[in-house]
Amino acid sequence: MRRINKIVALISLLSNRHHVTMETIKTVCGISERSAYRYLNAISEANYPVHFDKGLGAYRLAERSARISSRYSIGDIVLMVIGLKLLSKKLNIHYQRDIEELIRRLVAEKSFPLEDVIQSFNGQLDEAGKLQDISTLVLSVLMNTAILGDRKVRILIEDPVTGEKSVSLTSPALTFKNEWRIISARGFDTEEASLAEIKKVSIL
Repeated sequence: MRRINKIVALISLLSNRHHVTMETIKTVCGISERSAYRYLNAISEANYPVHFDKGLGAYRLAERSARISSRYSIGDIVLMVIGLKLLSKKLNIHYQRDIEELIRRLVAEKSFPLEDVIQSFNGQLDEAGKLQDISTLVLSVLMNTAILGDRKVRILIEDPVTGEKSVSLTSPALTFKNEWRIISARGFDTEEASLAEIKKVSIL
């Protein structure tokens, strides 16, 4: 059954991305290079022709019109992955394997390279598991996801004078002006905020 799950994850990955490198296939699907070649051949034989694009150095489906659309946003999946990884630390190896399979399927459904985001916060999870409140970790991961993907964000700010207010930023980026602040990298928006003031980040 796990082999089927990995093939499904690979089909989903190929369906949702313009092209997929061997490294991405191995990371997202949790398989060796040898298994990846076997699965790519199996998919091709099952009338999902896979081509290797020499110019891109990556694989792609010959027909990409039947793109799979996910009902979950990037932000939704990031939150689910964080929750699943924290839950996994409290479970036995059998459940941990099931959770890793679920994470692979979630990641494969998006055109966005979520595997890179997950890799970036994996090291923080051990510390996060000991904390009562991991809001700062979640905020940081969502912020990094938005910056990496050049996605618009809505941030909720705790203003000491006016109370809470919501600000939207296109192409968010971090800058240091006496403290770390989030700004619009391309100058689309004049709003900016101190990271210390931010209470919530939503990817739009």
